[in-house]
Amino acid sequence: MLSWVSPYWNDCFQDSHFWIRPVTRRTDLGRRSSTRSQKLFHHCSPFTFFFKQKTVGRSGRTRAALRGAETLEQRQLLAAFIWNTDSDGLWSDPANWSGGVGVPGNGDTVTIDRGTANPIITIASAVQIDALMSTESIVMQADFRINDDAVLSGGEFRWQAGWLRTGTLTTDNDATLIVETEASKRFSGDWTNSAVVDQQQPFASPSSGSTILNEADGVWSLHRDFNFTGGSSITFTNEGTLRKTGSESTSFGGSSDRVDHVAGSRIEVLGGKLSLPISGTTSQPSTGAEFEVAAGTSLDFTSGTSYYVGTYTGTGAGRIEFSQGRIDNRDGEAVFDFAENLFHWTGGSIFTDNTGGDSFVNAGHLTWSGAGERTLLGQEFHNQGEILITGTGNSLFSSGGQGTWLHND
Repeated sequence: MLSWVSPYWNDCFQDSHFWIRPVTRRTDLGRRSSTRSQKLFHHCSPFTFFFKQKTVGRSGRTRAALRGAETLEQRQLLAAFIWNTDSDGLWSDPANWSGGVGVPGNGDTVTIDRGTANPIITIASAVQIDALMSTESIVMQADFRINDDAVLSGGEFRWQAGWLRTGTLTTDNDATLIVETEASKRFSGDWTNSAVVDQQQPFASPSSGSTILNEADGVWSLHRDFNFTGGSSITFTNEGTLRKTGSESTSFGGSSDRVDHVAGSRIEVLGGKLSLPISGTTSQPSTGAEFEVAAGTSLDFTSGTSYYVGTYTGTGAGRIEFSQGRIDNRDGEAVFDFAENLFHWTGGSIFTDNTGGDSFVNAGHLTWSGAGERTLLGQEFHNQGEILITGTGNSLFSSGGQGTWLHND
């Protein structure tokens, strides 16, 4: 039989026989399979088991299992590591950790919380762990892989270089995540933010793509491009504030990047120019947003076909330009209510569904300007504000054979 040496004898032994199976791991996200030995290892972690060969009462199965184990072998089980010092330090220094042997590695869970001490932990070489909970500051200078979930709820996470891979990354409470330096960066996984993300530099999204949820309390600040041109698509759902700062232009580089607006969300352009990608889908259109565009700044409304219902308002002395693509309204009423001389329609089309009784409403100020061609495509269009036509390009009405109604209410 197999003997186990553990301080938690009764906890680890629930049956009279145990078989030790290798724990398999997936190569994509590194999640462990749910084998019996894995569950036992979690239950008894972080203690060490010793395998001893005995000569009485072996079954054929046990003899076969032990035939290749002529020497005693000690194995370190999965551990729950804790940062044990109030001082700054390197992740790779074993003296900074308690709860396991050496430093946290693949399969281990990590907690970093030193109360008011606020140490800074530096990741200077590649790290892979199972899960992370941190309220302290971390400087990431190399690849950092978290097989399952990472929760940052305090301190500053300064992403300076490397590939950040997680199941789900959560930034909340008093955390601030800063994307800085021009070194290469990649992100894999999903991201939920209800804190502050200060994105000073772009990052790439690998072929799997990513989804980002900026919750109602979240502030995501952009200085330069969001991601690199030609990367995989990112879906950014904004329930909070998406803010453009700095003098440079900012765009979304993925071929199918999407920014979905949720009623109550805000888009703020405080510096430079922000070019938004497409928004919404036919089944899940954007549902509303508030836009603030400061003097001397501009915002490109969409790069292609975007789907809107709900109310969209805008203030500021800057300029919002709709120059290409299509504003598509096919699942209710879309209301645009923008300040005077803010929203300029210079090209592209506005569409309403001919069969659903849907409508597009201008409740504020809409300027038709420039030499581009504009098309009202569909059925119901209502003007409850002011439309100022200054452009030299054609303004067309196309109903698809069902008649176009332009109501000057």
